[in-house]
Amino acid sequence: MTYVELDRRVTKLEGRVSDIEYTMPRDIRGVRIYSTRLGSQMITMAHGIAAIMVHLGLEPIQIEEVRYPTDAEIDESFEADC
Repeated sequence: MTYVELDRRVTKLEGRVSDIEYTMPRDIRGVRIYSTRLGSQMITMAHGIAAIMVHLGLEPIQIEEVRYPTDAEIDESFEADC
């Protein structure tokens, strides 16, 4: 492989890496926003169901709060995949 061919391939690879560096954090941020909204909506629905149950004279369901994982929990999940 000549220097010119190698240089062309490295340049192409650098472009791909730059694209990934831009799109990946953006996609992750989108997933975080979506999951936060989804969690909030689920909690709202659970509170609504509990209110209906109280109105009907039933014992309301237990509602667990959804929380975003801590950094330690995220690190543990990477280690568990190994």
